[in-house]
Amino acid sequence: MDPTIPGAEVLNPEAIDSASLARIFRDAFLDAAIDDDGEVKVKDGYTYYLTLDEHHRFIRYRLVMRCKSGVSRAAQQEYAREMNDGYIVIRTRSIETAIVFDYHLVIEGGVTKRNIFQSFKRFASAANSALADERSSNVL
Repeated sequence: MDPTIPGAEVLNPEAIDSASLARIFRDAFLDAAIDDDGEVKVKDGYTYYLTLDEHHRFIRYRLVMRCKSGVSRAAQQEYAREMNDGYIVIRTRSIETAIVFDYHLVIEGGVTKRNIFQSFKRFASAANSALADERSSNVL
């Protein structure tokens, strides 16, 4: 990649931390902060959480949505299965009283700021599509 293009410089995974992740999103004019657990919270319609693997192998993008009151665990799990079948870019799973959408960006060998941001936008778009799915209204 051409290093003169903004965001095209390859970053060493060991140099990436929560502060540098938050800065990438603030530089893109999104609300980004580090929470008490060290996760990066990015607000872009919904609140997304970014976590860096302790061995610097990947960045996990995550969106947690509370289920409607009274929705059975079986209904939550069925919804997660249906979303996994229909939206293969992201993983969907049911935990307690919530549905979690996530995606992992492998950063081993290096990654660009642009790739980190574009992967987030791809994840957010897929999660938004899943949330707009008519089956979501039964569970979320």
